[in-house]
This record gives sequence, C-alpha cells and structure tokens, in this order.
Amino acid sequence: MNLSDISVGNLIYKEHEGGGCYVYNFSDAEADALSILTKKLVSGGYVIKEKYALANNQFINLQKDKEWIFAAYYPEIKELRIVTEPDSAYPSFSDNPQNTTVKTTLTQINLEDHGMSLVLTLSDGRFVIFDGGWDFDFEADKLMDFMTSASPHQKPVIAAWIMTHPHIDHYRCFIPFYEKYSDAVVIEKFIYNFPDTDGESLKKVPAIAKKEWEFMNTFYDLVKKSAAPVYRAHTGQKFKLGNADFEVLASPDDAFFAPVSDTNPMSLVMKITVENQVILMTADTYFADVKLAQRWGEYLKSDILLVPHHGFRGGDAETYNLIDPHTCIVPVEESTFDIIDAFYSFNRHLIYNLNVQDLFVSTVGNLTLNLPYTPRPNGRELMLDMMNKIEKSAGCRTWYFNNMSKEDCTFNFVNTVAVDATVTATLFFEDPSDLVKHIKIKVPGYQVSVKDIFNPEDADHDAFLTSKTYVLKYKGVPEGKKFTVKFVSDVPIVITGKKNADYSA
Repeated sequence: MNLSDISVGNLIYKEHEGGGCYVYNFSDAEADALSILTKKLVSGGYVIKEKYALANNQFINLQKDKEWIFAAYYPEIKELRIVTEPDSAYPSFSDNPQNTTVKTTLTQINLEDHGMSLVLTLSDGRFVIFDGGWDFDFEADKLMDFMTSASPHQKPVIAAWIMTHPHIDHYRCFIPFYEKYSDAVVIEKFIYNFPDTDGESLKKVPAIAKKEWEFMNTFYDLVKKSAAPVYRAHTGQKFKLGNADFEVLASPDDAFFAPVSDTNPMSLVMKITVENQVILMTADTYFADVKLAQRWGEYLKSDILLVPHHGFRGGDAETYNLIDPHTCIVPVEESTFDIIDAFYSFNRHLIYNLNVQDLFVSTVGNLTLNLPYTPRPNGRELMLDMMNKIEKSAGCRTWYFNNMSKEDCTFNFVNTVAVDATVTATLFFEDPSDLVKHIKIKVPGYQVSVKDIFNPEDADHDAFLTSKTYVLKYKGVPEGKKFTVKFVSDVPIVITGKKNADYSA
C-alpha cells in the first residue's frame, strides 16, 4: 500500500529514519483522518493491536505479517503521522521485575562540564539509564560505581538503557562502559532511535560528523554483542518498567526533516510516572522544533523537569508554563551554568516567574532525589541566592564615569556570559539642556569589546529615537564641556576605560 497517496491531508515529508523505518507526516488533516487511514489499512489486511489516547492525541498500532504501523493524530495542529517499521520489537516488549524492594530514586551522576548521565532506580533494585555521558573511562567508572553501591543484586541489572540521541556527551559512554563492565552487569534491553550509518544516511544527516559514524558503528556492534533486544522509540509509545510508566512525547519522528542540520531536536522526550510523580526527561530537544506545547498542552504538567539541552537553548516560556515543575535538574556543571544558562530569558522565566522550589546543577558528587521528592523548605531561597551570586560575579548593570571628555570615551566592555549585552549610554552635563541619551552599544557574549562611544561604527547614536532633542547624532556635544557617562546594561558586565569608574552597581 502506498501510504503517500492516502487522502488524509498534505504530505509534508516522507523520510527513512533508519532500520527500514519510514515516517510520513501530513498537515491539514481533518478529525476523521485517522479513521480513514485505519479503514484503508484494515481493508488491506492489517490488524489493530492497540488503540489509545494520550492527552487529546489519538494513537493506533496495526500489524500485518512482520510489518508494524504506528499512526497518530494531533488535533490541535491537525497533523497525521504514520510510522512503518518492519519486524518491530515493540509488540513483544516485556519486563522482568525482580523479587526485591528498594527505595525508588533519581540520580544525576556527577558531570564533567556538561553531558547527560541519569539513573532511575526502580523499586525492585533494577536501573534505567539515560545516556551515560562522555566516552571517558572515568565516566563509565562513575556510572558503574553508583550502580554497584546501589544494587541489591549480585550483578547490577539494567532494566533499560535509553539513549536519547547520538551526541558525544550522551550515548558514547556506553562504549567504554561495555568494554570494561559487560561481564559485571545484566542489560535487559535498549531503547533508542538512531539513524543508519551508510552513505545515504550521511547525506540525510550532515549534522552528524563523518567521524561520529565510526563511533556509532562501534556502538551498534557492542549493542549487538550484548544480545539485548533493541526497541526503536516512536512518539506516542508506552513502556512499563517495574514501578515506572514511560510515554514517548517526542522522537526523531517529529524532527526528521532531511537534510538534518541539528540532531538535538531528534532527542527522545519521555514522560515518566513513578511513585505518583511525573518526571519530564527532555534530553537536548528544542521545544518549539518538535511542537511540544502545541501537541501536548497541559499534558506536559510535571513535578520534576530535566531542563532541555543543559539549559543552553531549547526551552521557551510557553512550554515552561505548561510543565510548571516544582523541581528542576540542569545537566551542567556549576561554572558552566553561571556563564551560559543564567541569563537566557527562557531560563530566567522558569526560575523567577514560575513555581520552581528547587533547582540543582552538578557540583561535587552525585545528586540523588528520593521519589516521591519533596522540595527542600529553603530550596527556592537557595536557588535565588545562587542567581544573585552569579549576577554579582558577572559584573554590574550600571556604571558611572565622571569628569569625562570626548577623548576619554574609549572603553573596554567585558562580557563574560553567553548572552549578548545591550548597553545604553547617557551623557549628563552641568547644564541639563546639554543632556545626550539614546546611545546604544552591542557587546557580544564571551567577548571583550573595545568601543569609542562617539564613533558611529561602535555605537548607535540615534537608538530608541522618539525625537531629535537629546540625540547625539543630531545634537552633538558642546566643545570643552566635561560630562558624566552613565552606562546601563541588560546583563551584568565589566566596563573599564582611561579613567576608573566612579560608581558601579
């Protein structure tokens, strides 16, 4: 059956995801699109195996011989999704709970700079690993040390190893781990959705450097050697592992627009319900790119949020409003959070405008949350104190330089954070009628910029123009008169000049 020809909307794309799996995405699909598709498939010999709803979205799974079809309809955006997978392992998914009882926990393994290595300890003492981190022996050692210390079994049992996407700081840890510890653990299954590594796939996913394919092939070889089953994750799928329920809310199904220029939006996003709490694991996804808010709406509400892409980018205010977590984990080392994450507008919205009571970044040692997790009584106070210290360490927002002349007005602007700074300058004189304002200077992130504020190539002399009364471009500065330069920056910076600042705050 040619699925591209089914009259259910406009075909946006048809792509081969890998492993013989194809994704068809249709826009402008009406409410009966899934019903029309289902009837055609059933008449063609497919048998309905599952039918369910998550949020307002409808999902149906069908099978014919070894061919498995996942179909989804998203009414809020009128999209129909069809995924075909030959010989899918999903219908045979099973779990093997152990006869032991331990405390359910979520642990972030101590990070090197950034990366992702999280472990959910199930109530029967098995583990669910999310990624694992960088491909260093010591990252593998940290992961193994934790499981050895926390496991009630003779060998740590990994109920599932979930790989969110093929980036060096996420999946590659498995390579040294397996080479060192394959005989010391039991791996029951893998869950991921990675592309193939042939020449055609390389053309489709140029975002993955050619060298990375070599590591991916090593990864595939070791997974095959383990003999554990592999489940290719698709949006809308549900898995149960021990006392935890997993739902896939985003996957490469949502972001495989060839050529793929960025694999972060291909991350698996999983909603985990465990011990009457909801954890949203977002990996490196970009919320807007996978239409997370539009597809899932209030279904995103969660207690604990893994902040997307280490806080570097990916979040947005609309989606954070829907998630509205009480606890956030940012998979990034503290000093990196300080200079990259702390000043992005979407992160500040999450921290200052919503109901976050606890926020954790990686410091010394592992972070373990007992589930269900109750935020610390002073957690919000600690978070705001941290943000205040970060602000102070980055510089000041207001600077005054007194008794200045035009010749004194070349300054060094030091911006130590990732966000570009917008600095406005105002010139004050003894005679108020000489006032000059509306001067704007752009200072790129991570940069020292030397700028003469009277040089139009360095500064915008008529920014925010409402009238020409106080504008440098039209008014100029009286010859021989001294003045005070006041700078105001939207992010903390350091400003130095030929003369020392008389005041900063």
